[in-house]
This record gives sequence, structure tokens and C-alpha cells, in this order.
Amino acid sequence: MRMHFLRIYPKVVMGTRPLKLYAWCLKPFTKFLMCGLFSETTDKVPEFEDLQFEAKSSKDSAWYDVALFLAHRKTSLGEVEVRVRFIGYGAEEDEWVNVRKAVRQQSIPLESSECRSIVKGDLVLCFKESNDEALHFDAHVVDVQRKQHDIRGCRCLFHVEYDHDQSQEMVNLKRISRRPRYL
Repeated sequence: MRMHFLRIYPKVVMGTRPLKLYAWCLKPFTKFLMCGLFSETTDKVPEFEDLQFEAKSSKDSAWYDVALFLAHRKTSLGEVEVRVRFIGYGAEEDEWVNVRKAVRQQSIPLESSECRSIVKGDLVLCFKESNDEALHFDAHVVDVQRKQHDIRGCRCLFHVEYDHDQSQEMVNLKRISRRPRYL
């Protein structure tokens, strides 16, 4: 069973973000990965070498950071798939994933000062913990309870509904990463 750990904002704890994907390992997949990637922007579009991706595992429907794109192929239906290696996992955990449905630019952890950027209806990547696993899943924000920030940071609570099982829970900002926004 894969365990995925809470993403920490890179300015707070250095060295917790994934390794960079180098241009040489992405070059064969560029035309597949860039399709529609930058349709809207409010974030600065990253340099090609700095792009980081996450992929949705078919084993548990959770999103994992991608270390490497190893190969690509076309299915009998003409869909493009890539073989990915997830950060922190070995070759035995490599998976073939559909590029259009299960590969995207990495979600962005938020600082306390950015909590106002999350509003009702937003798609977020949310860290879900249970007795036997802790994984990142897509969720939609159902409601936001804004609270006064203090020395510890954001105290706001976000009511989210997970897309994979429609369960709902209240989470704090540390458990949410937002999707990149491009113009």
C-alpha cells in the first residue's frame, strides 16, 4: 500500500518538494503533456525544465508526484499513455496512465496568506487521512469558514467533498493544494 505524505510549502521547509524533471526525460512526451496545459493563467508559466507533474494512480485513484516519465504508447483506442515512476517509489510501482485523464501539472501548496484564493466550488487537491492510508485526492470546496489568523497562521476551515467517493469533511489549509491557474 502506498502512503503519501502531506506536501509542505517549499519556503517553509526546504527540501520537501520533489526532484526536478529534467528536459531530457520529458522531451519525448512534450506534445502529449502540453496539450491544453496552459489554457488560463494567473500564475507565472514555469520554464519547461521547471515543470513538475502529478499522476493519478489507477490502483487507488490518488494523485502522486511524478519522478520520471519512462515510456509512452498509444492504446488501441488511440489514447496516449505514459509509464510513470512516482517519487519515493521503485520500479515495481511504475504505472501506465492516460495522459489526458491522469497527468497534470503539480498542484501548489498554499501559505497562510493565500487562503483567500480558495473559494466555494474550487477544485483542490486534498490530503485525506484514514486509519490505514493517507493520500491526496481531488475534492471540491463546498463551503469556507473564514477565521481570524493568529501567530500559527491560517485558522480557516474548508468543507470539502472528495470526487472519488463523495465523502465530505472539514479540513484546514495545510491539507489543501490548489490547481495552477493559467491565462
